[in-house]
Amino acid sequence: MPGTMTDTAPSQQNVDRSILCAVLDDGRVAIVRAVGRGTFVNSVPLKRFADHLAARSKPETFILDLEQCETMDSTFMGILASISIAQERANRDKVIVANPNEHIVKLLKTLGLMRLLNVHEPERKKDRELIGKAEHELKPAEADTISHIDQINHTLKAHKTLIPLDEENQDRFQSVVHYLEKSLEEEGGGDMPTV
Repeated sequence: MPGTMTDTAPSQQNVDRSILCAVLDDGRVAIVRAVGRGTFVNSVPLKRFADHLAARSKPETFILDLEQCETMDSTFMGILASISIAQERANRDKVIVANPNEHIVKLLKTLGLMRLLNVHEPERKKDRELIGKAEHELKPAEADTISHIDQINHTLKAHKTLIPLDEENQDRFQSVVHYLEKSLEEEGGGDMPTV
């Protein structure tokens, strides 16, 4: 099934309808639509979907359609940054962000993500055609629950990804990183995640 991480359809309980995914052109294009709010919760299925494709050396083009997304929190933006960094390291195109509202563009600029992403507001004709082509292929992302320790690690890694992107991010997220590292130690979570 295009857009999910396995060849079988996920059960209705194990999906996140706020992250819709499709894979086109034999895996060369991935389309993700964020619906509502991009948060630390739905950043997990977004990252899993991207990691699943990256493990198969795909996609060449990754489009995040934000037409139906109101806002994003810092964890979601950190995961978005990590996906784009992975794309660049694999010599693929930067993540394309299509249809962001003014509020989201401001957030991306403030946290220093604009240099990592191709932000199109409104989307280019090519983006619109690919998003339209994916319309009937979009499926909810798999969203199996993760452990508390895994959620802390996920959130910590997202914030560590954000820190070097803008000189003010250290001050913005230092207390968050410190809190998450302390929580991880208390939970016995082992090594701190690296970026």
